[in-house]
Amino acid sequence: MPHRKVIARVALVLYSLLVLFFTLYILSAGARPPPGALPAGALPPVSLSDMLLSPLAGLLVLGALLLIVLYLQPDRSLAPAPSAALSEVEAFFQQRPEVTVILDRDGRISRTNDAFRKMVGLSERQLQGRRFRELRALDGVTDYGFWEDARQAADSGKTWSEQTWGQREDGSLFPEQIVVRALRDGSGAVTGYTFAAFDVSEVVMTKKELERSALQDPLTGLFNRRYLEAESEQAIERCREAGHRLGLLLLDLDDFKSLNDRCGHLFGDEVLVHVAETLRGIVPLGDIIARLGGDEFVVVAEDVSGADAVRDLAEEIRAALSLPFAIQDETLRLSVSVGASLFPDDGDRFDALLGRADMAMYQSKQLGRNRVSLFAAARAALARPTPAEAHAADLGEAVEDDCFVPYFQPLVDLDTREVIGAEALCRWQHPRHGLLPPAAFISTAEGNGLIRDIDRAIIRKVCAQMAEWRERSRGSLPISLNVSAATMTEPGFVRFLSDCCQEFNVAPQELVVELTESMLLLADDPGRRSLKRIRELGVEVALDDFGTGFSTLSLLKDLPVTRLKIDRSFVVHIDNNRRDREIVSSIVSLGHALGADVVVEGVETESQAEAIAGIGDMIGQGYLFGKPMPAAELAACATWNCDYVATRA
Repeated sequence: MPHRKVIARVALVLYSLLVLFFTLYILSAGARPPPGALPAGALPPVSLSDMLLSPLAGLLVLGALLLIVLYLQPDRSLAPAPSAALSEVEAFFQQRPEVTVILDRDGRISRTNDAFRKMVGLSERQLQGRRFRELRALDGVTDYGFWEDARQAADSGKTWSEQTWGQREDGSLFPEQIVVRALRDGSGAVTGYTFAAFDVSEVVMTKKELERSALQDPLTGLFNRRYLEAESEQAIERCREAGHRLGLLLLDLDDFKSLNDRCGHLFGDEVLVHVAETLRGIVPLGDIIARLGGDEFVVVAEDVSGADAVRDLAEEIRAALSLPFAIQDETLRLSVSVGASLFPDDGDRFDALLGRADMAMYQSKQLGRNRVSLFAAARAALARPTPAEAHAADLGEAVEDDCFVPYFQPLVDLDTREVIGAEALCRWQHPRHGLLPPAAFISTAEGNGLIRDIDRAIIRKVCAQMAEWRERSRGSLPISLNVSAATMTEPGFVRFLSDCCQEFNVAPQELVVELTESMLLLADDPGRRSLKRIRELGVEVALDDFGTGFSTLSLLKDLPVTRLKIDRSFVVHIDNNRRDREIVSSIVSLGHALGADVVVEGVETESQAEAIAGIGDMIGQGYLFGKPMPAAELAACATWNCDYVATRA
């Protein structure tokens, strides 16, 4: 519709033209001829006074007045109608996604938007005049006891805000930020309040993610040392107040650095993730699991009954981590050393307990790895010198005096119970302390380099003993030799082995060189070339303690291994543990697929032997068939099967 002033301007122009015409007409009337000058029959002109007093002049004057009034009247056509402006504000208020409520001076509801009405399930009329605390739909969702505090803050000119919980239409809860402000009139007096509630789920989640990233190990998702220290101190305080005990376990993966170096850090990272997942599946909810750094993990168990409970948890973890698992088409089994300490027995602060657990874990390493040690027992052991330390001074002299002798433990065919071989185990015939096992001196010998001399001495004596048995018509029995990594990679070792076979007329296929899984990981190119030359010589190669280190299928495929020796840890419960039987069965299948013999170590009972024999074709070794013994005792066994080598050849 045209604006009013535009219409007035158009009318004014038309009116001006009419006035101009009327004026010209008047002027023409003033120039009329004198009387008697008109032609016959012509009408006399109208006088000026007659025209001014005519109805037409009155209409012109009235029209002019109306146009002036119309022009001077304010033009409101450019502003929206009041009803339209109000409808836009109302639409904005109602369509806001945030819960919005307007309350009067007494805190009673006067207006609400759609979001609030949907939340409470009431209409605008039902909400009029009611207070928040009177709405049953809000019971248990939000505590509106804050209203008086919010009201006082708003009255003082402040904006009051607090985070609480809101409820969606589906009943789910979410974090919301409530904001309350005062409404004031022109004089500044409070006339009411605005209440708004904002969904801050994304903000809260972002904040929590930031907090979590500061407290979590990014690789495994476990808590990091920062969180571990803070939470452990709180757990210790809770146990102190309740009179409970607390256990701290420190886990360290054995030979993990070697695995990382050989397979790469990405592979190692996947191993660490597997460890974290295994721990989550074992450690009770509420207890703390953290990655301390590298390949070290910590478990803090609250309210434990005592040392036995801590040891049981540690053994369960150790056993679970020793189970085979696959990464990048490689099958692995982990070995882990665990140290444990207790509150308040071993310390009353986190740092003290962690230090004591570290000492116990070191003791586990010293005792051969893949075991659990508690600080109380480790402290007594650490207080006295180890056998290796006690005998270190005598070791060099023992090598010079040729005090090392081989003892032999039989290897038995589980089907026929015939002796088909033996493992030569080194013993130190000490002049003062008697016969000493390898644990008393091997680590020291490896550290000072004397292990090479000891290995060579034992190999020569074994070959000499084999020649003696043959000369006495006892026959040939294959003998396994434990060889250190230092000896195997020593230049000239393969030649030494060959010379021994020639000197004592021993067939190379009658010798078996035993290596541990960790030694294979350390086998660089010279070491692998040495293994290849050993096999080319005809000597067999056995992988000892299989399943306790980081053995992989690629190692078994690439290295010339002809025998797998299953670790004794899988034999202890094989007669009543289905999982152990399945693991042994899998290793047997793997060994046979590779064309290798399988030896089961640690067989001590008939039930174990029967369970193993029922799995497949295997060789047994353990106290059931004989402890390590001198050569003369082994020769007295009447069940030698001297044809075993020939049948294998």
